[in-house]
Amino acid sequence: MKNRAFPPVRTALVPVIYGCAGAASLAAARALATEVVLVGLVPIGADESLSAGTTKAREVRRQLRELALLTDPSMRVKSPVHVSTTPWRDLETVLEAETPDALVLDWYGHLAALGVAPDEVLLNPACDIILVRGPFPEKPRRVLVPARGGPHAELALRLALSLSPEKMTTLHLTQPGASSDAPFRGLEQVLRRLPEVDRAVVVGLSLGAQYATRLASLHPERVLGLVLIGPSLPLSGPMSERAGIVDNFLEPYPENPEGWDKYNLAYWHADYPDFVEFFFSQAFNEPHSTKPREDAVGWALEGGPESLEAEAKGNPMGLTGEEIFAAVTCPTLVIHGTDDRIQSHRVGVEAARLSNGTLASLGGSGHIPNVRDPVRVNLLLREFVERLIA
Repeated sequence: MKNRAFPPVRTALVPVIYGCAGAASLAAARALATEVVLVGLVPIGADESLSAGTTKAREVRRQLRELALLTDPSMRVKSPVHVSTTPWRDLETVLEAETPDALVLDWYGHLAALGVAPDEVLLNPACDIILVRGPFPEKPRRVLVPARGGPHAELALRLALSLSPEKMTTLHLTQPGASSDAPFRGLEQVLRRLPEVDRAVVVGLSLGAQYATRLASLHPERVLGLVLIGPSLPLSGPMSERAGIVDNFLEPYPENPEGWDKYNLAYWHADYPDFVEFFFSQAFNEPHSTKPREDAVGWALEGGPESLEAEAKGNPMGLTGEEIFAAVTCPTLVIHGTDDRIQSHRVGVEAARLSNGTLASLGGSGHIPNVRDPVRVNLLLREFVERLIA
């Protein structure tokens, strides 16, 4: 490993909760932070008196003393032990006073003991939250960082670098419907600031395949491998049911639009929620897809038609056919569902051919198999990455 571009987490806070194992979160905090603050908590029922927690608090204090004595001097115990009917609220008060860089919690034991749902913890955190699942290795050998971009991409990379693994691989997964080349420029900037990351495996979903391919073309020295999932690339004619959407996009929409008639700029502004419902019914067309469809609709409704309009009016590549892959020299994996109703499976076949890559056709899968069939997609990603770094 080279010199780190980012310092490690300075202060991590870990709760020590009566009756709750927390070895994984403590191990993670020690590996990631230069200082670890321990806070004792004893949850009690609403019908119990505070004195009922006295014996339990004594046990927690004993655990805290042992941890402070048996571990490294970076461990600091925060007094007193909190006996509370609302332990999560009390922990939030401690976070506001201590202002740590991160709160480290065991998944799912700490959340259950605190009586708090994951959404409540993650939506309005007082600091960054690290959830640790399962045993935490003392010395990680290989670390995989899926980095989707956004304000927390650098934090994820910084935490991974703090572990000083023998090897670290980053996956950049770009999103469908991006409205500019910002995802490309954002990843390019992060890579420039990370001398520890020699090369990245870049993953592009849907329209993100254009940004991923562009990065691989312009910066082949930084891209170890390229993965395209349901790529939206101009490599085949439109599917028959979508044949008229380009010509009709700026025209007035029909009085009672149906199906792909709704892929129309005026209709987006007239009834954006209805278009979103239709689009994700096509993107998640597999059986039993109600939950991912509802989630996708909910996320889409956090925005509006303006971002879709900006994306639809531009072509981030300006290239066609063989030009797209002319400068791509890295190994390429194309993952495409055979029942994709957004981009024809033919596009995936052609992308694999032009890139001299490998095609993984997922029988019966739709446009976003990484959400609908994550096990198969993750196994393909892992096998691809392991071959590259072997």
